[in-house]
Amino acid sequence: MEIKRAYRFRFYPTPEQEVILARTFGCARFAYNHMLRLRTDAWYQRQERVGYHETSAALTALKKTPEHAWLNEVSSVPVQQALRHLQTAFANFFAKRAKCPNFRRKDGEQSAEYTTSAFKWDGNSLTLAKMKEPLAIRWSRAIPKGAKVTTCTVSKDTVGRFHVSMLCDDVVSAKQGSASFFSFFRNPFGAAIFCRSPPLRGAGGRLCATPFYGGVRFSKGD
Repeated sequence: MEIKRAYRFRFYPTPEQEVILARTFGCARFAYNHMLRLRTDAWYQRQERVGYHETSAALTALKKTPEHAWLNEVSSVPVQQALRHLQTAFANFFAKRAKCPNFRRKDGEQSAEYTTSAFKWDGNSLTLAKMKEPLAIRWSRAIPKGAKVTTCTVSKDTVGRFHVSMLCDDVVSAKQGSASFFSFFRNPFGAAIFCRSPPLRGAGGRLCATPFYGGVRFSKGD
């Protein structure tokens, strides 16, 4: 059985890494806010819906201008991922699942998402794109040896603490999966549901849900 697990750790960047992360946070935030303004203006002024592909092309053109050449100083992946997050936010808005996306603030929590092409994980250390050294992570628990790290999200809270969340694909037996802690599944609606206790099995592969500690756990039967 394949499950997804998220592991969150505190880490302590070097001064050089902190500068790189600050630039990356800034570029990702700028791309998100700039394209949010572009999409909002297009809708309210011309009743046009601008999608991900249009914003991606606009970002490419923006990087070629002298005024925005600094966008090329960081890894392109977190900047591109910011556009994907904006697309998801608008999709939820138009589906009436969420409010209209808000602009990201410089003094708020910062984050940047790295996919597999933008980081190196050797089973013991994590090195992000544009960095020479791995992050100094405080490992509170071990990541399973067979797990495949697919996404790393680096964040900085409002008091200056850095964290990294590592999303993994892991293959476990049914018995192991029942005992998984803080694993999560994707339900048919696309939501990531975290589980603290054994997932339920439904007859005929039906989705099952029961309340626990004020939340809901989901699983699919065999």
